[in-house]
Amino acid sequence: MEALLSREAPADVAGPCRQCDNGNLAVWRCKDCALPTPMCRHCTRSYHGSNPFHRIECWTGSYFRAANLWEVGSYVLIRHYDGEPLCDSLKHQIQFLETTEVMKDKAEQDKLRAPAPAPAQAQSDVQGPSWFDEDTNMQDVTNEGLGTRVGKDEEEMDDDQFMHYLEKLRNHEDNGRANEDPEMEDEFDVEEDNPSVNPFINTHAAGHNAAGHNAAGHRPMAGVGPSIMPFPSIRVVHTNGIHDITMVSCECRGEDNMPFDLLSARLLPTSFKRIKTLFTAQLLDSFHLSNLELKASAYQFYQLLRRLTCPTAPAEVADLYREFRRKSRIWRWMKRLKWAGYGFPERKVTDVKMGELANFCPACQQPGINIPDNWRDDTARQVVPL
Repeated sequence: MEALLSREAPADVAGPCRQCDNGNLAVWRCKDCALPTPMCRHCTRSYHGSNPFHRIECWTGSYFRAANLWEVGSYVLIRHYDGEPLCDSLKHQIQFLETTEVMKDKAEQDKLRAPAPAPAQAQSDVQGPSWFDEDTNMQDVTNEGLGTRVGKDEEEMDDDQFMHYLEKLRNHEDNGRANEDPEMEDEFDVEEDNPSVNPFINTHAAGHNAAGHNAAGHRPMAGVGPSIMPFPSIRVVHTNGIHDITMVSCECRGEDNMPFDLLSARLLPTSFKRIKTLFTAQLLDSFHLSNLELKASAYQFYQLLRRLTCPTAPAEVADLYREFRRKSRIWRWMKRLKWAGYGFPERKVTDVKMGELANFCPACQQPGINIPDNWRDDTARQVVPL
């Protein structure tokens, strides 16, 4: 038990990262990696570039909280399936994201190394207008007007400065609305002041209306959650549950090529125009084996995925049961086409004939293979099982 409990608060947590020599403090660790060790934000992102669907945890100072890889800047990179995998546009997007995340890495390390402020000296994270700052003379604040300046310079307040601040707020809100995709109205809702809220909650079950607003009637704030502006956020259903993560892709070779790029990355979209949800090939193969060996139905298997996503409230996870059943059938059909040699120019998918997708059975009688070619002329052919 001592060894088991040691993982809940290991001695090397919040210490120097073992994966780099930068002296960064390690407060992140992966639950799906073999033999995981605490890592810094940069190393966690680097090590999961090819495993963006792992589950991670973050040390809060007293315990490990559940976290998501988008919090460290991870994303799903969709390369082109033909020609140059990384075009100039994709390279530019990767460079932009990495530059942004490096600044966040530094900000996190500065915050971890900063001394904890005393409770009386803790300041609010909400920044007010510049005219209400530390230079405010506390003698100008009376007990009757809490937070209201009634000093001698009340009438001399810079109205232009205050109006400029309001104008900045309005412009920021307008820009956020302009960047919203109208096709993403039914995407997951994330609390404005709590980006760690489970993004997989069913909007209707959690008290959201059809327009994607929460109970208070607010839309998600731009830039909060897994979506990194201007990159979209997508749902990915994997063997360990449902993930919400940023997708980096390029349509320089045509919008119609996007489904091909996704299939090449072993990701199956639920639609071809408004791509919001992806199913991994590993998930569909795992379901096929579970259905074959464990006799698990599609409903039971998806209920398992919902519990893996949110063990405490699986019923509130988004219901993708219909999509899951449809994609599992399509995936089996596509694999049969591949095994039968279809997809090449000489064998088109539209020319499939009856029985051509059946698997070869070595136990069945095949002339020239397990029975002689002249088996009809054999006088003892009646003993040959037919």
